[in-house]
Amino acid sequence: METLNLGMAGGGPRQFARRSGMLAAANRASLVILQVMSGRSVSNSYFKNSHAGSLIRWFAPPGTEARHAELEYSELYLREGKEFTRKLLEETRQNYLADYDLLLSRIKVPVLLFWFSTRGSEYIETYPTGTANPAGAFLGPFPQLIKTAQLNVLKGKVSHFVECVTSRGLPQRLRHRITGETVDLGISPNNPGCNNYYPSPEMHEDAARALLPEVQRILGRSPVSDVAAAENGLDGASETGGGWLPLTFKRLDSRSPKNHYTRLEHGWGMTAQARPIIDTVETPAGAPSAEAQLGFQIEPAVAPLAQFTLVFGRDDLTCIQVPPDINVQMVPRAGGRLAARLSGGRPDADSRGRTQGYSICLPTAFEHMASGRMVRISLCVRSASGLNAAEFRAAYSTNEVGNSGWHRFEAGRRWQTFSFDYDVNPLQNGNGDFIGILPGGADAPAIDISYITAEVFDRA
Repeated sequence: METLNLGMAGGGPRQFARRSGMLAAANRASLVILQVMSGRSVSNSYFKNSHAGSLIRWFAPPGTEARHAELEYSELYLREGKEFTRKLLEETRQNYLADYDLLLSRIKVPVLLFWFSTRGSEYIETYPTGTANPAGAFLGPFPQLIKTAQLNVLKGKVSHFVECVTSRGLPQRLRHRITGETVDLGISPNNPGCNNYYPSPEMHEDAARALLPEVQRILGRSPVSDVAAAENGLDGASETGGGWLPLTFKRLDSRSPKNHYTRLEHGWGMTAQARPIIDTVETPAGAPSAEAQLGFQIEPAVAPLAQFTLVFGRDDLTCIQVPPDINVQMVPRAGGRLAARLSGGRPDADSRGRTQGYSICLPTAFEHMASGRMVRISLCVRSASGLNAAEFRAAYSTNEVGNSGWHRFEAGRRWQTFSFDYDVNPLQNGNGDFIGILPGGADAPAIDISYITAEVFDRA
């Protein structure tokens, strides 16, 4: 079963209804799974919702930036009081249903409405005093603002409905895929390094189990395994003109460390990568291509043919050679791990041979796999100075058939992954392949390196 996830973070029904590319993709499907979305991602007479989950006042001065809905509603309530806020929320709920009417009128294939939440369809709406951020109490958990009354109206507009109420796996400890250390993405300010809002992997498993029987019944067939779907990609669907299941329920993809640091990996309901290219609001007849209408370029997720990873404080460092002009210290990191702190280096250092930088010799098997293919080098780096950015360079050298030259980067005070690609010439004698890292120089800020990865891919 081929699927296409069209979810967007913070999106409301009108956000989808006005995107002709997404609608074009949906209307080529056998079935659309349409999530019950948040009611706070909707405009009303006071707020304009044009930035997905963020709001801006209609009468705000020019140049005012949209802000998180919960912050805007909290300030509104503290300023205008309960009665004004309550009436505005009721207006918003009516607008929400009207927006769903618009969206559903533009979907021409069967729709399965999907309630996916940690709560049932009812919640207690309260208006607390004495707190700086009261909006969560009257907006409620996701899908915010939506109660049984609104859900029943939506259910009356579609032929199929599935409910999945689960909080399995929450709170979810967020860990780096390579180092295993906790990663704080700012999702839960009171519980750093945790996700207690977005659906966990276990919740997505529960969602799949809830949806699958009804999807099978509607389509009249049994889906293939996730692995087979991932291997098939989306090419067949684009040729046959049917079979896609656009899924609008939101995943943790955009904020989770798994995808924050690595390529998007396959999961249920996601069989290909999609990166935005164009957002077509109106589609003049015959103007955009099919790809432009879709609004995304679909790229099958490609696994590397070979991969080398060096994690400082975990792996053996005998493969490293350090020139006398570069200073190296192992410094502690959070969670008891270590980082390599590099400083010094010659501005005129050569990128040939082993390189005249901090040099890492790659395994022979990796060298042979890289021959005639593309390598991707990624380094997780930060400035050792808490205030100043730190420049560094990195190179890939074959020590016989060419090198990438130095690639220049600038690291800030937060950990960040920097990458570059290089097409490797076919090897001749096999003199070893090397990664060179060159700090900014004797008077420049030092850099800290957490890990380095090298991956081999077939050339495009």
